[in-house]
Formats: sequence, structure tokens, C-alpha cells
Amino acid sequence: TFEQAQQQLRWTYQYLIVNDFLPRIVGQDVVNSLIRRRGTGPIQFTGKLYQPRNVNKPYMPVEYSGAAYRFGHSMIRAEYEVQDGHTVPIFGQDGYEDLRGNRPIPPTLWIDWNYFFEIPGMNTPDDRNMARLIDTQLSLPLSKLPSTVVAPTAGAIVALAERNLLRGKRLGLPAGQDVAAAMGITPLTNAQLGLTEPGWKGKAPLWFYILKESELLGAKKLGPVGGRIVAEVILGLMALDRTSYFTANPSFVPGPNYKMGDFVLAADAIDPRARVQTPEV
Repeated sequence: TFEQAQQQLRWTYQYLIVNDFLPRIVGQDVVNSLIRRRGTGPIQFTGKLYQPRNVNKPYMPVEYSGAAYRFGHSMIRAEYEVQDGHTVPIFGQDGYEDLRGNRPIPPTLWIDWNYFFEIPGMNTPDDRNMARLIDTQLSLPLSKLPSTVVAPTAGAIVALAERNLLRGKRLGLPAGQDVAAAMGITPLTNAQLGLTEPGWKGKAPLWFYILKESELLGAKKLGPVGGRIVAEVILGLMALDRTSYFTANPSFVPGPNYKMGDFVLAADAIDPRARVQTPEV
């Protein structure tokens, strides 16, 4: 039935978030420290920071939506190879072939998902689109967002970094050092953060702090503040959702060593044109 298919899709996606996405973004050790299962019972969330007062009305904290989960902006590439020999900018000149949304997808922009994920049974392409590092550098196209993203009005703020920082200020987000201290983590100093003239009451904006924290640790995954916020919110929400596989079917496993590539195959999302492969030597 439709309801069964919907449930299967949701559980599979949730499984991938817990077992493929989060280990890459925050580390398997962080995931393991926040969930546990006893016997055949539900998967329990053991985090101490994300604790909604009303468990029947869970929410997304502004520290997550306005700062921590915006880490992905630093991972966006300036351009992507969507298929063999066809590289397209994330944002080009208005009307130019690029990857912006809010429009029908041009037929030339069909996606070879093997350039984005490891697809079982397909050869590794010569240049898979690996994400940029999680650091304080954003790719150049994000410094001037196109008119389809930001309306070209007088005084429009078109730099994504500036928009994020101002949004955080208007949301009343606490400074990064204050969040770290509240989490029991030794805060980074302004010297470590590279701030010589901080204007955030002498401290760092939370979004910047989370990106710099990752950068100082190698930029391959989020640091202790950013990683804990992201992991606790996602896993905490799943534990409070009575329909998630955490509660409804804690033994759910879509397949052995199941990754995003398996999901793409199960969705039959591989374009036939992408199957024309040169055998590996």
C-alpha cells in the first residue's frame, strides 16, 4: 500500500542519516555516545542537551537551524560534474546553465549519481564531486547569490556569509564561546579563532565559531560544539517520533552495510546513459 511504501522510505532514509550521514559529519563515536538499545526495546536517546520541555511538541532549536546546520554552506563547490565531461556551476550568470532551483530542470542537466555517491556495481569515475572542507571559506559563487535566490532590490544582501551572520544576530543567537561553556566544553579563544576585532560583544558568532572549530581540527567533520548540536537534535527528534524506526521497528535494517549508493539503486535513479562504462584497467 501507499502507507507501507511511505513507511519503508522514511525508515530507510532515517537509517541512512544515523548510519551513513552522521558518522561522516560528526563521527561514529559521537553517534555511539548518544544512542543505546537494550534487548529488543526501542533505540534510546541519551543526550543531555536537547531536552524539549514538552516531549509531545519537539522543536528545532535556533542554535541548530540558524548556525550549526548551516555548516553545509562551507561544503558547497563552485561547480559540479553532473555527468561525464559536463561540468556546471552552482550559480552562473542569470539565465546561464547552472544548478539553481525554482525552475524546470533543463534536459541537459541529467545527473549521473555515480559522480556524487559510491554506487555498487559501477566503476569509480575519474573525478567524483567530493564536498569542500568544513571551514570558514565559502566558494566564490556564494558571495553573490543570483536574482532567483535573492530579489535584486535596493540594498539587497547577496553574500551568503553576510546573510547567515545577520540572521544569527537577529535571531538572538548566543556567542560560540558561550554555547561551548554551557555544553561543558572549553571555549576557543579569539586568538585561536583568528579574531582580532570581534564585534559580537568580544566573542564569536555561533555559525563562524562552529566552522572555525571544525577547521582547526582538520575540517573533515564537525568539532565538539557543532557536532554535538547537530547529532543531538537529529537523534533526539527521532527518539521522540513514535513512528520512527527507533521506536516502531528498532531492528530495522534495509540491507547489509547499507549506504546512500544502495538507496539510489533501490530508487532506480540511475539514468541509463550513466551505465555506459569503460572497464577499469
